[in-house]
Amino acid sequence: MNIFNKLFQMKPGEGKKVLPFFLCFFFTMGAFVLGRTARDTFFLSRFDPSYLPHMMILTAVLIGLTIALMTKLSARIPIIPQMIGTYGIGVASFILIQVLLAEWIYPVLYVWFEIIGTVMMIQFWILTGSAFTAREAKRLFSLIASGAAIANTTLGFSMGKLIDALGTNFLLPATSVFIVLAIGAVMMAGRLTMPEQTIPKRPAGRKDTKQTGSLISSPYLKVMTLTIALAAVVGALVDYQMKIIVSANLGEAEMAALFGTLYGAIGLISIFLQFFVTGRLLSRFGVLWGLMFLPVALFLGSAMLLLTPMVLPVVLSSVMTKAGDQIFRFTLHDTSSQLLWLPVSPQDKGKAKPFIDGTVKNVAAGIAGLLIIGVSYFIEDVRLLSILSIIMLVVWLLTNFKLKTGYVSELKKAIEKRRLDFEELEIDVTDPIIVETIRKTLSKGDDHQKMFALNTMKNLPLTPWKSDILALFKNGSADLKGKILIMTSKHPEIIPNNEVIPLIDHEDDTVAARAMISCGIRRNVATADKLSDLLTGSNDIRKAAAAASLILMQNDQAEDANKVIKGMLFDPNNDVQLAALSSVGHIANILSDEGVAILLNDDSPEVRARAAQLATNRHGESLISPLISNLNDPHTLPVARRALRSFDESIVASRLNDALKEADLSDQHLLGVIRTLSDYREGADLKAMVEKGSSRSLVVTKEMVDSLLKLSRQSPLPKNHIVRTDALLHKMAAETYLALTLLSQFKEDSEANLVRDHITTTIVKEKGVMLKLALLPFPDSPIETYMHALTAGESGAQSNVLEILDNLLTKENRDLIIPLFDDSDLTEKIAKGEQFLQEKADTSKTVTDWLYSGKTWTAAVALDYLLQDLTTNVKIEWNNVPMDQIVREVCTVNWAKDGSQLKGMADFPHNQFILKEAPMYSTLEKTIFMKGVDLFRDISGEEVSHVAQIAEEREFGKEQIIFEEGDAGDSMFIIVDGAVRIHKGEKEIAVLSKGKFIGEMALLDQEPRSASITSTEETTLLEINGEDFYDLMASRMEIMQGIVKVLTQRLRKAIA
Repeated sequence: MNIFNKLFQMKPGEGKKVLPFFLCFFFTMGAFVLGRTARDTFFLSRFDPSYLPHMMILTAVLIGLTIALMTKLSARIPIIPQMIGTYGIGVASFILIQVLLAEWIYPVLYVWFEIIGTVMMIQFWILTGSAFTAREAKRLFSLIASGAAIANTTLGFSMGKLIDALGTNFLLPATSVFIVLAIGAVMMAGRLTMPEQTIPKRPAGRKDTKQTGSLISSPYLKVMTLTIALAAVVGALVDYQMKIIVSANLGEAEMAALFGTLYGAIGLISIFLQFFVTGRLLSRFGVLWGLMFLPVALFLGSAMLLLTPMVLPVVLSSVMTKAGDQIFRFTLHDTSSQLLWLPVSPQDKGKAKPFIDGTVKNVAAGIAGLLIIGVSYFIEDVRLLSILSIIMLVVWLLTNFKLKTGYVSELKKAIEKRRLDFEELEIDVTDPIIVETIRKTLSKGDDHQKMFALNTMKNLPLTPWKSDILALFKNGSADLKGKILIMTSKHPEIIPNNEVIPLIDHEDDTVAARAMISCGIRRNVATADKLSDLLTGSNDIRKAAAAASLILMQNDQAEDANKVIKGMLFDPNNDVQLAALSSVGHIANILSDEGVAILLNDDSPEVRARAAQLATNRHGESLISPLISNLNDPHTLPVARRALRSFDESIVASRLNDALKEADLSDQHLLGVIRTLSDYREGADLKAMVEKGSSRSLVVTKEMVDSLLKLSRQSPLPKNHIVRTDALLHKMAAETYLALTLLSQFKEDSEANLVRDHITTTIVKEKGVMLKLALLPFPDSPIETYMHALTAGESGAQSNVLEILDNLLTKENRDLIIPLFDDSDLTEKIAKGEQFLQEKADTSKTVTDWLYSGKTWTAAVALDYLLQDLTTNVKIEWNNVPMDQIVREVCTVNWAKDGSQLKGMADFPHNQFILKEAPMYSTLEKTIFMKGVDLFRDISGEEVSHVAQIAEEREFGKEQIIFEEGDAGDSMFIIVDGAVRIHKGEKEIAVLSKGKFIGEMALLDQEPRSASITSTEETTLLEINGEDFYDLMASRMEIMQGIVKVLTQRLRKAIA
């Protein structure tokens, strides 16, 4: 079975899904071979062939009407019942026609076969397209379509013998039998792939405003319609040429035998193409190549037919051209054409596909009939129709390039349809709905919503909300009062002075300070004496605000106030400095550039951050270097970066480039410099960015790639830099495939939980960086959206993104990237990545490298793993192992064990690595426990270890109350050992044991406990305190993101 799956590019379990579709197509196409042979043989031998063009026109009209009816019915009936009904009508109709066989019935059979065949084929591909994703379709559609090739071969080559034995009148009954078998396959497909199929219901009261004319309103569908129409016209011309030439040269029996042999030969070649060429060609080269084969084959065939008998006999030329049409139309072309529908929404596809594949295709055939009739008045040689074919084929080939571009565009739309561009959000104060929305928020929202509304109004005229702002000012919280005081400092008509002045004595220091600043901005000199008294007070916040207000008033006390504020700014006490800095932002030029530079070099990051705010909108070059120095601290990086934007761009970029080249720049400082350089597209040294970013940690590499992406969105990167980033992509790919190999080697190791977690986390991060690197030549791609689609687990979205990558990336980069993201298993990924490996995976070397990496977490994980099974061949160089708390915990816990390996090491520095008090559980042990909890499962072990460090061990005896219903929810617990009972009073709700967690919702929403928890036996818990947890989340964004992800998944499950 594995050989079979590999041969046909199937994954385990896909065979069961593919089989009913294969059988359905086999029996459907078997019915087509039999029915088409009957139709063509009867019409050409028993009726006048000159009526063929008229049949084409009549068929086009009737199919148009049929498709219109089908579209209406499809909105009410699921696809499986539709197919059973259509196929059933086909069975009954061919039996009836067989009974009524007479001269008048032959044109009826000709037209009816086209109608019923067209509807059956459309319905089959609608069902098939809805059951497979884009990636599955590329691999499996060719296998499904091979059913047609097998049917053509088996029935085609046996047609002559069957006709000799049974005569031509057996053809229509046999057609009905094959359709009955196809109905069975349809029912099987319905049970396996569409168990919950329903018809979408339109919301009550909503009218469907889409008209029939809008079925192909999108540019993509219009181009698709043009190519399908051209294919139909050229195909009809080729078919007509072959039938006229054959009917003029062969009798009925010869014709039937020829058609059978032709379909057999076509089927045999098609089997080879479907099994061994189509899927591989599409996977390797994409949909454009698949679309090119048919028009190229028809171009060569039409040219050959035009040149006969100079090249080949006319009958042979016409048959070969028809064979080329059938071979490529129902293999490469048909599979590629069905792929084109995958990015179209099911609703649009349900309406447009029947219209395009049915009505448009057959109207095009009708147009071909009109062309034949028109040209026949002027020429008698049907070979000359090839001139028309060649002209249309040239147009078709050119249109295919536009179709491929539209295909990629539609795939992007399918991924991006839920994206919102908040940057384009504009608030119109003349819009009564917006005004009313903000008014309701100010009056009825909670404090967070009200603050958001106030921030939204920051640069808007405040008059529409004058009464609302005043009411909120009088009745709102201290934070809201303070916000409104600053907002309305220049608007006494909204908050009058008599409302502001009393707040100078407000009990809240911030409110009082902002009231003073507001008085200063308004130059309310009536408050000057009171403010002057505060200059000698002991409250630093009020003193600084009073001094700033007096300076703003520019009265007699301004000079004294200036001395006070400057003294506070350079006070040795950071709290005094911060109090002054919080008030001087409203005073222009309160400090010289030299003074600001001194504050930018202060030891306190809070002081430096406030000083960087003062540097904003200044232009002195002496401030640039101190601001760049502040890019090395996460606390000061954002504000220093904003301040640098106030200076001359070329000078700032030059200084940043100089800093980038410093050899002793720390990773954190380098990260800040690279991030800031992304603001300077013209001046950034791209070469240095790539070189530095490629040689440092993964965190710095990620920042470099993010910055390059931002720069490329301002202006495309030069080709030589793309070459450099491609080299980095190949290097990272080799590292990632090596990590996958290591992951497989650690897979069965029960002691390697954290090792596997660390490798997995690294792989996930590297994949994100690699995706961005690969898409640098396409900077406008919504890369974060793509990344989410690739990792969210939704196969349809993942398939669409992989299809986009397949069409955007170079073949070399496709081979690197796509195996990392597709749904192949670990073994397949490793096999595909072997060609990129630059070294063999060595678990011992990897763990040793981690131990001496200088990184606390990786060193702790490596040491813990080595100490689980230490051999005499491993020697630890303790002077190269970091002596951080987590590492010392690992040593201490191991030292306390019976038979500790550390005790057998003569060179182990016991005093340096053993803690005086052994913890009950090390941070690593707590991390392992917590990784088993849903709330932390998707967060990396390194990030969970930070939570583990604030988790405290708690021990409870049997039947001891842990907390009671109604208690304050200020912590959560993880059960390390034992069990607990959840109950309301005496009513037991549940019993939880080792590995479960309790109280997490109360921790997050701070609501009282909803039930009581009591231990049922001796129990050990890890308690995570709410306040510590919030502080940790504020500084560790990955933890916050992981928890939000888990809670979102819970919410979605609850809604579903």
